[in-house]
Amino acid sequence: MANIHDVAKRAGVSKSTVSLVLNNSPLVKPDTRELVEAAIEELGYVPSSNARGLRNQKTHSLGIVILTEEEGGTGYDVDRFAGLCNYNIADGIYRGLDGSRYSVATEYISLNKASRALPKMVEDRRVDGVFVVGSFFDVDLIPRIQACGIPTVAVGIGYPGAETVAVVADPAEGSYIGVKNLLEKGHRAICYLNCPRIFRSSKDRVKGAQKAFDEYAHQLEKSWILYTDRNNGLSGYEAFARFWESGERPDAVFAANAPLALGAMRYMREKGIGVPEDVSILVYEDSVLCGYNTLGLSAVNIQKEEMGCRAAVRMLCLLENVDRDPECETLTPYIVERGSVRQR
Repeated sequence: MANIHDVAKRAGVSKSTVSLVLNNSPLVKPDTRELVEAAIEELGYVPSSNARGLRNQKTHSLGIVILTEEEGGTGYDVDRFAGLCNYNIADGIYRGLDGSRYSVATEYISLNKASRALPKMVEDRRVDGVFVVGSFFDVDLIPRIQACGIPTVAVGIGYPGAETVAVVADPAEGSYIGVKNLLEKGHRAICYLNCPRIFRSSKDRVKGAQKAFDEYAHQLEKSWILYTDRNNGLSGYEAFARFWESGERPDAVFAANAPLALGAMRYMREKGIGVPEDVSILVYEDSVLCGYNTLGLSAVNIQKEEMGCRAAVRMLCLLENVDRDPECETLTPYIVERGSVRQR
């Protein structure tokens, strides 16, 4: 039996465009509508109830769906998930929509509650478009949103295979320039304090780090890649403590984010290990935590707010022309020097 993917492939359009045709959307060009209708007839496709459910009236509201590692808590200790990346991207989206006629609603989907269910704002048809922000635990989320005929823009992390507009950072490139910066400053015993394996970006980060090591004919030992249990300071503390107490002695740490770095720094402070005198620290994903820390943390800035702003502009264009070709824009990261890295 034919499905919406088969129709989209036969007509040479995206699945979201097929959904718009099925729901008589005025956004579809006449020639595109003819192609889709011809494909539907040739394949004998019968639309599902979801595809018929698209409303024709505009809400002038957009949704930000944030994929987060855990549900919110009430405390602010070292075991709390900070979520600064998603917050910074959302701030950029608001900035990019400033002056437009659209209001914005936000919905969080935690890893613990990941399911086949659609975000409520999509299920209830309360938004005209959706920004999906964060690493993707459910690889079918974007296609399921698009099947409802709702324009979608992915922000932050690329989504291979998705027929969607995206504005992203490249974790491999960011890790490459970060580790290369440490190598250029004379470090060779570099520990990689990585995010949990559940994040798709964790593998890309390692690839980028290895690329930098290869240029210096140096091997990144697997045992020196520390995957944390969670994306918070406590996990950074525990992972680095196990590593140090096993007898390893790095001269630098490259951390996947500031909370992990600050957790490792807490352990070092307790043990009298000097930063950067004994161990330098460089962070992927610059944030306010890096600048606010008593010892400013050198970091890779991945332009989070700019990502959000550009995603907003692309969403506005997408709402005006739903037939725009899927495209992915990758922003260039850069190093911000502070006080946590020394020349060796």
